[in-house]
Amino acid sequence: MVMDEISLNEMLAARDWRADRQRAHRLPGHALICLTLNIPGGVKRLRYTDQTFEMAKRWIMRSNSEGHYNPQLLEKCAERAGPTDSPDPVLLENRVDRTGHFAMFRTALDPMQRKQDMVQLEQHPLGALLDIDVLDDQGHHISRQDLGLPGRRCLVCEQDAHACARNRTHPVEQLQSAVQSMLDSYWHERFARWIEQCATGALLRELDTTPKPGLVDRANNGAHDDMDYALFLRSIDSLSQHFYHFAMLGLRACDIMDVDHNLASAPPKAIQDGDSSIRDNPQDIGVDLDTLIALGKRADADMMQATGGPNTHRGAIFTLGLLSTAAGWLLAQDMPMTQNELLDAASHHARTQEQPIEQGELPDATINLMRKQNMLLDAASRLARSLLSQGKLPIHGGGASQQAMAGFPALRAIALPMLREHLSLGRTENDAGVITLLHLMAELPDSNLLARSDQDTLHAIQRELRQSLAQPGDPIELSRHWDERLIRMHLSPGGCADLLAAAWMVTLLCTKEDSSHAH
Repeated sequence: MVMDEISLNEMLAARDWRADRQRAHRLPGHALICLTLNIPGGVKRLRYTDQTFEMAKRWIMRSNSEGHYNPQLLEKCAERAGPTDSPDPVLLENRVDRTGHFAMFRTALDPMQRKQDMVQLEQHPLGALLDIDVLDDQGHHISRQDLGLPGRRCLVCEQDAHACARNRTHPVEQLQSAVQSMLDSYWHERFARWIEQCATGALLRELDTTPKPGLVDRANNGAHDDMDYALFLRSIDSLSQHFYHFAMLGLRACDIMDVDHNLASAPPKAIQDGDSSIRDNPQDIGVDLDTLIALGKRADADMMQATGGPNTHRGAIFTLGLLSTAAGWLLAQDMPMTQNELLDAASHHARTQEQPIEQGELPDATINLMRKQNMLLDAASRLARSLLSQGKLPIHGGGASQQAMAGFPALRAIALPMLREHLSLGRTENDAGVITLLHLMAELPDSNLLARSDQDTLHAIQRELRQSLAQPGDPIELSRHWDERLIRMHLSPGGCADLLAAAWMVTLLCTKEDSSHAH
């Protein structure tokens, strides 16, 4: 969220407003805690400042009943988005606009102790950006000097911050650059680790789904003589670090692109009306395609080394690598990925070709989830089309790349709706995964299955499977039946399995709340 520069009059008016609110909220026997961000210059909302502000608010709200902070819980507290553990402190004001960030809390606890608590937050990697004032019931500011502590350090040179500010030792541009570097370093690491966890979690969920027709699962090796469950675990373990690097590539793309040409700066109505210059321009993501391909090849090599030769996850590397890169890019553009965030930017391409979103037919939470999922798939598809437009061959040239360049139609129309429906009905992750896989098999021309058979065999399997799914019955038993049949036929729908993993990854990215993504 990059905003334009505010005027001196706006800055002074905001300062006066905060002072008025402090006077209005003073109460005998209570102290006030006022949170702002230390952002030099006239641009007060930079990339990741909103996330930092929200995380700091949760830190302040997560103190225990004695008012002390547990250092071990400092990072953990940002994971929670539910009610606070204690009614003290109480949030009184919460304002975020072009003039910056401001929150005010009231506490009945000792203001000196509260100031010590706030000083502890400054030990965090982003603590230097937090400006937390504690005022007693007379409006007196409790200072670091009142606690016998030295003044704060400069963001650039580590000297006394007040002295540097008074002497204007550093240009505003240098200070802003230092601030943005701190924000990027911290949040890129957290986001990339979270995306890595989602990708790995998706592959593990696909592997554990049992029974899967003709595929390796917890029950058997499917139609494979050279693969087993332990081999897939080794393969997934070898790939985990690579999804981190894919995510970092997307996150860092924001440093080399013109922010005026990304989706975050596009007018919402233009997006809703289908502005093709935004949706179809493959260059607006700004990801270095040579690096993307190199990361994919490195991941493929590590997978082959881990398995000793069998190809366990080549299609998944391509699809989940695109999704990891796209997720990083979306987060770097401040496009929220978790369900409890504002979804103004999520109107882009909110309707699938097969299943248009009708506001009156679905709950708001479901509509919001589908919008976010479509945003992610749009970004990943643009990456795939960029590879094609520049003649750069992806490491996997089969069904996975065709799905990606077409906009992931099987994910949008089959896998995501099916997984979402059966999870909402209370089915276990395993059973929802089994049902989703069966429907993918019934509709998708699986390239792996075709490689082992022919079109007639594929059509016969799909025709019979569609008929069975249309009849009442136990889908788990149906999947077990098809597992036995495909094993006898030596057939394995690996492409459908990759799409199941992709559906899990999109679901985790768009619904799972995690400390790595604590907006």
